[in-house]
Amino acid sequence: VMRMKLIAGLCVLASAPVLAVTLTSGDVEVVVDREATPTARYAGREATNFLSQVLGTAVPVVAEPTAGKAHLFVGDGAAARAAGFDVSTLKRDAFHTRVKGGDIYLLGRDDPKEDPQTFADGNLRFFAERATLFAVYDFLERYAGCRFFFPGEIGTVVPRKAKIDVPDCDRVTAPDSDER
Repeated sequence: VMRMKLIAGLCVLASAPVLAVTLTSGDVEVVVDREATPTARYAGREATNFLSQVLGTAVPVVAEPTAGKAHLFVGDGAAARAAGFDVSTLKRDAFHTRVKGGDIYLLGRDDPKEDPQTFADGNLRFFAERATLFAVYDFLERYAGCRFFFPGEIGTVVPRKAKIDVPDCDRVTAPDSDER
């Protein structure tokens, strides 16, 4: 009598994402174009604020990238356009996250008149576009481990890390519906 043993299983081959950039203390800067929208400038300040907390050292905001540093380009500036980005093709509130040539780009369409700094003043215009800010918050949650449960220090979790590993990616994130 021949006995046959059948082993059924599911084999999932998961490959680790290709590491593209590692952000470490003193080795990263946030780049915001001089002609950036108020939203992109605010998003740059948010990026540097939270990255500084995560890495435990000041992360500067600069207008021009410094050689030898990791760069987080925020907004639709000259560097993003030179890298081939065109935010006019994005849907409302959609944003682009791309790691290209060791640099990280976070951008989307922003209302040139909207200043998110007015959030605290209660003057937020609900229909203004601020996709670059969404890109920064997504990056901080996805890669730095920040969590934004509700506004304020108590509702925000910012972990401390020696480094932030960012895999190679080229992603457009868009809302499921234009009507909200």
